[in-house]
Order: sequence, then structure tokens, then C-alpha cells
Amino acid sequence: MKCLLSVCLVTAMGVGVALHSAVRQSVVQSRTMQKGIHVEMATATNARTWPQADDKDAWVVTVDYSGRLYFGTDAMTPEELTQWMTRHPHQRDQKLYIKADARVPFASVEKALDAASSAGFAEPVLLVDQRDNSAKPGIVLPPRGLAVTIDGANQDAQAIVVEIAAKEPAILTVNREPVSWESLQDRLRESIESRNEKSVFIEVDGPSAFAQVARVIDACGAVKAQAVLATTTL
Repeated sequence: MKCLLSVCLVTAMGVGVALHSAVRQSVVQSRTMQKGIHVEMATATNARTWPQADDKDAWVVTVDYSGRLYFGTDAMTPEELTQWMTRHPHQRDQKLYIKADARVPFASVEKALDAASSAGFAEPVLLVDQRDNSAKPGIVLPPRGLAVTIDGANQDAQAIVVEIAAKEPAILTVNREPVSWESLQDRLRESIESRNEKSVFIEVDGPSAFAQVARVIDACGAVKAQAVLATTTL
């Protein structure tokens, strides 16, 4: 009797392990991950989920550490990227996702933004790494990103302007007044409340690292403000 009970327990354990493995494999493969170019992504704390970025037909532009541009896995010059995107129609509500290396100069990312604007994407999504400590092993999280608006000219006297100067360390100002990275979020909140503005224009020196730009955009998200990239190439 004891022998029969032991056999039953061993069998049940084996079935349980197999079932757990199958379920875990199903979760991992629940989304077909789009192939792409690996980069060291900037981190954020206020990004939202964009599961569509992993769809097979998603438009994803990658800017690697050396500044090279890719559409999917195809390397392209800025001119080739612009031509490809303008010649291939997309749905009106379709998003463009830009995956840039955190260390790449923002000037390289501007080339992707310029192509996005030429193709009619006024609000691309900048993909980032938002770590979730509550995520369980084996669970594939959907992509996260920061939505931005591309607009280099529509500033008025009441505009809130954040500038990033490429120094060492980087110099950060809000409406021409120096501000520390640690106090940026509070300063933006105060400016929004005093000016009743919901948009923040971000001006960046080309050599500044993309990670710094993502940090400012992330701070805008924390105070419920729309981040507007005032790019120099548009």
C-alpha cells in the first residue's frame, strides 16, 4: 500500500512539473516578439505600455550606440529612412516607435525624428526600459515607451522651456534658470501650476546623451505634461 502511494505521489509531482513548465512556456510565447537590433535602453518610471510595438507589422526605428539607423533590422541612411517611410503609407492611427541607445548623442535621434515628421508621425513613441520589480520570472512584459510631440517652432511667451546643455556634467535649465536633476520634477509642477500650461518644450544640444532627454520627458510624464521636442532639423 505504501509502495502504491509513493508511486502515485511521484507521478502526480511529475505531471505538476510538466504542467507548470507548459504554462510557463505558454506565457513566455504569448506574444510574438518582433526581431530587432539590441540597444542599451534608457530607463524611466512614468512610461506607459505599448504592446503594439511588438506586432509583426509595427514600425520600429532603432538608433544604435554608434548612431546607425535601422528600420526593423534593415540598416538605412537618414535619407533612405525618410524615403522609405514617405513612400509606404500607414494607417492614420498607427504609431512609430523609436528605440534609441541611452548613450547615443541626441543629434542621432533627431535624424529619426526628422524622418518621422516627414512621414506624418507627429507623436512618435520613444521606447524605454521601465523595470518592474513585481514581475515574475518567465513573464514577458509588453514594451514601455514615452509619447512625445515633434514641434520645433510653436512656442509663445508663456511656454515652459527645458534646455539641456551638453557639458560635463550636463547643464539643465527651466526657462533659463538653472535647476538640478533631482528638483526638475518639482520645478516643472510649479511652472505648470503658475502658468496654466500643459506642454513643456525641450531643447537639447546635439551631443547630449539620449538618456538625459528621456529623463526630462519622463519628468514631464510625472507631472501630466505633454513633452514637446523642439528639434533643430525640422
